[in-house]
Amino acid sequence: MKYFAPFRLDVSGHSLWCGDARVPLTRKAVEILRVLVEHAGHVVSKDALLGAVWPDTYVHPDNVKVLVGEIRRALGDDPVRPQYIRSIVKRGYIFIAPVVEAPTDLPVPAAPPIFVGRDAEMELLLTAFDAAAASNRRVVFVNGEGGIGKTSLCEAFLRAAATRHAMRAAWANCAKVSGPSEPYAPIVEILNRLGRSVDDDSIRTVLAKHAPSWLPRLPQIAGDGWRAPIGAAHVVPASRMLREIVTAIEAIAEQSLLVLWIEDIHWADPATIEIINTLGQRPDRAKLLILATSRPPDATPSAGALRRAQADLSAHAGATHIRLQPFTQQDVDQYLDERFGEEISSRASTILYRATHGNPLFLATAVAHLVRRGHITAGDNGWRLEISPEALDATIPASFATAVTRELDELAPDERAAIAAASVIGVEFSLWMTAQAANTNELTLEPVLEALARRDRFITREGVIELANGMFSPLYRFKHGLFQEIVFDRSDAAARANAHLRAGLATERLFQGREQEVACDLACYFHGAGDHARAARYFRLAADNARKRYTPQEATALLHGAVAHAAHLPAEERHRVEMPLLIELGQAQLASGDAPLAIETFARVVRRAEDERRPNDRIRALLALSEAQAGISQSESLTLARQISEAASLATDETLAASAAVTAGITELTFDGWSDAIADRCFDIWRALPRTGTDDYRSLAIRLLFLQVWRSAYGHAWTTGRRLLPSALRSGNLSDSIHCYYLLGLAALHLGRWGDAIDVAAEGAAIGDKSGRTHYAVSMRLLQAWIALEGQRWDEARRLSLVDRALIDGFVGCTYPLQMSLVIGGASALGQGRLDDAERDLWRLRDWYNRERLVLDWFWKAQLHMYLSELAMKRGDLEGAAREAELAQGEATRMPERTWRGRVHVAAAQVAIERDAFADAERHLRQARRETRGIEAPLASWRIEAVTATLLERTAQHDSARRARMRYERTFTRLEQSIDEHHLDSLGGRGALAEIIH
Repeated sequence: MKYFAPFRLDVSGHSLWCGDARVPLTRKAVEILRVLVEHAGHVVSKDALLGAVWPDTYVHPDNVKVLVGEIRRALGDDPVRPQYIRSIVKRGYIFIAPVVEAPTDLPVPAAPPIFVGRDAEMELLLTAFDAAAASNRRVVFVNGEGGIGKTSLCEAFLRAAATRHAMRAAWANCAKVSGPSEPYAPIVEILNRLGRSVDDDSIRTVLAKHAPSWLPRLPQIAGDGWRAPIGAAHVVPASRMLREIVTAIEAIAEQSLLVLWIEDIHWADPATIEIINTLGQRPDRAKLLILATSRPPDATPSAGALRRAQADLSAHAGATHIRLQPFTQQDVDQYLDERFGEEISSRASTILYRATHGNPLFLATAVAHLVRRGHITAGDNGWRLEISPEALDATIPASFATAVTRELDELAPDERAAIAAASVIGVEFSLWMTAQAANTNELTLEPVLEALARRDRFITREGVIELANGMFSPLYRFKHGLFQEIVFDRSDAAARANAHLRAGLATERLFQGREQEVACDLACYFHGAGDHARAARYFRLAADNARKRYTPQEATALLHGAVAHAAHLPAEERHRVEMPLLIELGQAQLASGDAPLAIETFARVVRRAEDERRPNDRIRALLALSEAQAGISQSESLTLARQISEAASLATDETLAASAAVTAGITELTFDGWSDAIADRCFDIWRALPRTGTDDYRSLAIRLLFLQVWRSAYGHAWTTGRRLLPSALRSGNLSDSIHCYYLLGLAALHLGRWGDAIDVAAEGAAIGDKSGRTHYAVSMRLLQAWIALEGQRWDEARRLSLVDRALIDGFVGCTYPLQMSLVIGGASALGQGRLDDAERDLWRLRDWYNRERLVLDWFWKAQLHMYLSELAMKRGDLEGAAREAELAQGEATRMPERTWRGRVHVAAAQVAIERDAFADAERHLRQARRETRGIEAPLASWRIEAVTATLLERTAQHDSARRARMRYERTFTRLEQSIDEHHLDSLGGRGALAEIIH
């Protein structure tokens, strides 16, 4: 007889029993169950099951799947959250419940939890469930204090929901960790559970099609035969990860109603919360219900992200918020009445309600305490209260923590030691990891944990988990997160530190060579152990992961931890480790948008580097400080550039010295006006530098893209930028990545590669938004506005130029976005025929230029006067138009970019034609052709041909005019062909392009 609570399997009698009742099950199903039970804890393949049940007979393998389904129904086993049989994709099945030879005195299994006091909340959940079944996606937040019954409500809801509609469900728990949570951990857990809940490849197929970037995170689903597509990037932008997983989850929801339950979402990482927010807001119909439980999020790392998501979703009809309240006196009456009967309810209800304040978990714990102490007993006539109400009032613990502490004191020493070690691992813990933390072997520890789980004391058995080495280990879970917190806090501090150290060392061995995958866990373990060297190392590694995901706030928090641990290292090691960490911390603070704090951090490094005579660290800090000051103070940035230029000769690293000199030169060009001599010097330094694969070399190459674009080498900038972008993305350097995106967008725009320009600008804007760097996101959206302007999509250009205007007006010291917004806003208003709006923007910028010198004003002034000339022409002021055209030509002599010098001459030619000064117009057109000769400049060349055609028509040279117009149309056709079908919606379709051409 085999026993797995509460069932007995009679092998000889081919029958399954639950108590005194025989469970209906076919003989073949019993045989399948027998084989699985006899090999409990080990994977049994379908072939092995077929051979054991149908020897020497061919039977279709799907029969096994059918019989396993029959067994699961008989056991009441949920394939998504199994207690008995788990599917292992591509491998078979494993029986995961503990199995023993059935003794004669089996314990009576505990009664299922009683569900009371939540009728209204249950109705809200079932209403949302029915709506999701009708393809109206829903998101439900269940909020409440710890122990208030969120998990019990969700479990009861899923049991009730299963009787209404067929569904596929998966759940995940967000664990509390020291520091930021592991990115996407709940989503990865949900996908793994979904993959295990089916016996086919449907989940893997959907992910391979819609979310290939996620498969490397899901080796259990991907399988040994999966390979990344050829040419796939090593580091995937967070925007793509978000887009892919949202598409994949919706595709899974197309096959059947999908319920995703995420517990304790207040501990989730911001990326997971963004996925839920995006899924909830999408308007497409989907059979999808997301159920998220949380405590009040005010004190959690992701509190801000969660509040924003809840606020965003509250604006949609598909979001529901349920706030659980404590039990009322009537609820406590009902609970006691249903569990024990009227006598206990009438005598103890008021006392228990007052002692537990209606908290369901406190109530259940207090009642269990009274039963174990023999104060409530079962007799022939039902349950009895063995003490007086007065004594009962004195017996009930004053608080939940006191009750749990008393329960802990009642455990055997080996049981207390076992769950104390488990509390170091987390709410969910494996036997293997707990044994490592407890410094014991699994054979000794397993009976202790199994006994606790069978008695329903503190922990429950969750099945098995596959470890990184491919082995399986039993998996357990604290019954509530509060249990884990109380056990952890009550444990001896020295014992906790030793357990953390052993768990960290074991994880380090298990993931040898792949430590980056579990850097957060390792950082937390060694932080708890007080191992400063390892903690600093893994906090820094985890921060590197966060940077690569463009979550700078998370990287900042992790680097603070690394710096704190580095301060405790021996002096020599501290000097070597601490300063690079501080530079990285400042860069993370800058990427988070906290420029003043970043400036303070960099200035601190500069002072220390000077004191300790570390020239390389001083130069790196000065470079970072200059970048931070660039958005705040033009004069301070120029001062720093001169300091960097002087310090470059002291660097011992050749690449760093070159980077310092070139960056200083570009800063001067940006803030102090264009200089061919400075630009030539920068290129000379670059050409003399040996090629390396260092971060400094890549950053320098990206900065030089500015010079290539300004000198009209668009093709070279495009080719070089495409080569550098993957490296920048892999590094997680937000500044490098955004600069590369921006310059690639400019190059593509000037080359006439509109489709590529649209893609690049959208990706850059997404990364800017994801990282929280407002300046970067705004600049990329203004680049999108510029692309729309050149495509003559006036409405779109105007909208994008204004969308962030209020925000831009509040930028302190950062003038570039506002200049760009005013120029593009004014030019697009001209295209719309809104002359007053155009005049307001363009004259605002002109007045600003009259008051002060701004960043890159030598670039924008030529365009400003060019558009003012057009405005004057549209108002009929030809003299004013001529003056503005002349000013534009004067400003163009100060800029190196030939496309814009050519376009300024085209604008002057247009004014000359309107004034009937045809000779002047022809002269300006010849100058425009000279400026653009030898470069690919379709943004200028199509305008040259268009104005040439107008001049020829006005001078009655119709055949020549026709040929000029054909050249103009060929150029525009090439622009049209640069946009594939993917981009047509954003450009207004081929009809709009045809209208532009003709």
